[in-house]
Amino acid sequence: PDPVLLKTIGSYDEHEKKLTKKELAFRLFEASRFRTLEIGDYVAAKVASHDLWILARVVKKWEAVKIPYKQMREMSEAKSDSLFKEKVYIQDNDDYNGDMSSARAMSRQQILPLPRTYAEANDWATRARKGFRVYAMYPGTTALYCATVIDNSTYCRNQDDIIVVEFDGDEDDNGLIPQRHIPARFVTLMPREFPASQTSKMK
Repeated sequence: PDPVLLKTIGSYDEHEKKLTKKELAFRLFEASRFRTLEIGDYVAAKVASHDLWILARVVKKWEAVKIPYKQMREMSEAKSDSLFKEKVYIQDNDDYNGDMSSARAMSRQQILPLPRTYAEANDWATRARKGFRVYAMYPGTTALYCATVIDNSTYCRNQDDIIVVEFDGDEDDNGLIPQRHIPARFVTLMPREFPASQTSKMK
């Protein structure tokens, strides 16, 4: 994991108990969720009320708000809305050309950053532990849907690691849910406050 992020988060919770691997994974995600977005960055963007997220790219740099991690964790939704009021300008991945005139302005809370490099993707993949709820890009599409992690242990040098997931509502004719292999660059944890994150299918 990023040593700067680890230092920001620390090793102990508010009760001086050492963070579990699960809690550390979530806090690493939370600490990087509102990072600066550079032009050309890949992100997941929520474009519909029914939890549909698309693969998009950033058209205009969005500067992170400098705020201590502990303070950010304790922020109310109203405070968050006020703090992150600057919009993020994106284009659908398939239509990306960097032209601001056709960019879509999105609330920062409706944007989740995706890894910039294979190395970052492989680092972030370690956060997607078995049973965790994620948004993952469905094979053959540029849409990200709710899924549950089955395995994150497939390591590929100089390529994307693979995260194995089961998508919600993906049952076949026999009622079985296939396990899909998704490149780590196109998987992101769900924020814990999202309702869909509470559905657990831990095997």
